[in-house]
Amino acid sequence: ANGALSDPADLEAQARRLLADDRARGVVARFYRELMSDGLEVRFDLAVPAFTPAVLGLMDREFASFVNHATFDGGGDFGALFAPSTWLNGPLARYYGVPGVEGYAFQPVALDASIYAGILTQPAWVTRASFPGYSDPSRRGWAISRGLLCQLIPPEPPGVNDPPPTPTGGQTTRERLQEHASNPTCAGCHQLIDPVGFSLEHIDASGRYRDTENGRAIDSSGALYGGAGSFDGAAELGAILANSQPARDCFVGQWERFAFGRLEAQANECTRSQLLEQFAVNPNVAELLVALTQTDSFRFRKVQP
Repeated sequence: ANGALSDPADLEAQARRLLADDRARGVVARFYRELMSDGLEVRFDLAVPAFTPAVLGLMDREFASFVNHATFDGGGDFGALFAPSTWLNGPLARYYGVPGVEGYAFQPVALDASIYAGILTQPAWVTRASFPGYSDPSRRGWAISRGLLCQLIPPEPPGVNDPPPTPTGGQTTRERLQEHASNPTCAGCHQLIDPVGFSLEHIDASGRYRDTENGRAIDSSGALYGGAGSFDGAAELGAILANSQPARDCFVGQWERFAFGRLEAQANECTRSQLLEQFAVNPNVAELLVALTQTDSFRFRKVQP
């Protein structure tokens, strides 16, 4: 009312005040949940009675604790999202088989850096991108390709069935998906997403680590489409994404869409260029959120006729 928000410096001061409020953490967690699992719904497997809605609720708290620590309390940069760590309490740690964590309070836990990669291996979204008893590399690869690389995945052809391929003998999940690579109807989409999803094959449909499937060693190797890098496991994929310019540019675009509530076709190219340039100089996520308030897209709106 008194014009105190007309100056960019005043907007910045208020933005920093609001980000320091604990309620900002809920919004940040919501952004990452939508980024990784929007449209995905967990299906519980009756053959795995330990994986319950209560455990999924703990996974959601783990996820929120991790992304908020990475954003506000840790390094704060884009690379922190792929750090080999998480937040656990005693019950969730026992579910995963992680020793040395007691009590009901969530606490930071360092994980094996050769296996885990921060947000990539968070079970809260990985279990949602699975079927009961089936890890579903296609859905997992779709979530990563769409959310972290902003790749446009073509829609499924008419008549495609959603359930996973029927297992034959002692096949692994990877072998069950070989049809996707050989069938021209499937290959167009699945060559983009399946190789990425294979990186998470060490995490089963209930969110727990595994070395083997049906008594056979897990093959978690893959490659990003277009020669952007090959990997063996989530840790190597995370290292690629943490240093990937397309992934960083996608991340800026995802925050812009979330903050301004508009589709890509409505984006202001000047705003996008301004944000990309700043994030290239300082890839700090909280500073990116402040930078959003300094753009013309935030400060002005079109006069309606």
